[in-house]
Amino acid sequence: MIEVITRKIPLISQKEVWYYDGSPVELAGRIFFYEAMQPPARPYEEFHTLWSSLELAEDALHRQISDTFRYHIRKAQQIDHKPWFAFDPSDDVLERFLDTQKSFAMAKEIMPFGRSRLHAMIRAGCFCLTGVSIANQPMIYHAYLADGAIARLLSSHHVGEQPDTIRGYLNKSLHWYDMLFFKSHGYVTYDWGGVPKPGEGRTFFKESFGGQPKVFYNYTVQNVVYKAFDYLRS
Repeated sequence: MIEVITRKIPLISQKEVWYYDGSPVELAGRIFFYEAMQPPARPYEEFHTLWSSLELAEDALHRQISDTFRYHIRKAQQIDHKPWFAFDPSDDVLERFLDTQKSFAMAKEIMPFGRSRLHAMIRAGCFCLTGVSIANQPMIYHAYLADGAIARLLSSHHVGEQPDTIRGYLNKSLHWYDMLFFKSHGYVTYDWGGVPKPGEGRTFFKESFGGQPKVFYNYTVQNVVYKAFDYLRS
């Protein structure tokens, strides 16, 4: 189970909880959001994702990747680049990540990564940031929710003006590096961070790494206090 206090207002704290281990859900202590392996007895949203088993031997894990993507990962080895991994990234690295991710999100018209939420995950010890740099300049960032057993991809974005082909090679290679990194730290599952529901499209990129479908059930507590607080802030 991962528990993160993502917001504090006077006398009240807000928590997000992920019941990855199948433990029973307990709606106590001001839980705002939770994700469980079993559907709750209340309105919920299904969250579909893919899981890659890191318990496989490295060669077996590698064979699950499509031929084309394995070729692209080999092509990345011909590029002078450096992967890096940080469970506790420095303030400078975090600021660069947040600034570039915000710009990327605005261009793609998606939700940017919240600063307070990120720092809450770091305080809870369940965040990991990885990347690929060329000449000490970041090119690709991956952010993860990580609990020691499962690493879930939260965000992926690129920086700079590298050609799309080069960027694609590096991004695929970073996913492979990340899988090996988490495997070496005793993690058992690489969670691809969400895919469309069946019948609502495909995610060719993520499927090409050979993960197995997995469904979670998300519930957001309709809390009057937080609704009022958000309204007053807006």
